[in-house]
Amino acid sequence: MLLLRLGLAQVELARLAVMVGKAFRPKANLLPIFLRGRLLEITPASGMTVDASDALIAALAAGAGIGMCATFVTAPYVTRGELVPVLSDFAVERHNITALWPESRRANPAVRAFLSMLQEAL
Repeated sequence: MLLLRLGLAQVELARLAVMVGKAFRPKANLLPIFLRGRLLEITPASGMTVDASDALIAALAAGAGIGMCATFVTAPYVTRGELVPVLSDFAVERHNITALWPESRRANPAVRAFLSMLQEAL
């Protein structure tokens, strides 16, 4: 990919229109990447900052640039050909999703259906 060939992560990403999502990330302006076995957090020039993954996906699908989103959010867009993964070799997985519910609702069919949906999506 581009970064691997050139080894100029900061310079090359600065030339791209980068979309930054703030949802669930306290340091949203930092883009974490793996490069040569090290975790780097770079600050690309952002053309847009949003606080909802839906807004980020809509901008990316409209051709606004590149961005970082969870795989389970982007999967339908990739399947339809609306988005194309780039820089996959440099991806950093950071967040887990945890589902919690009261013990009293354990047998609730709606809770079980929601958990099944989460398992399929993730």
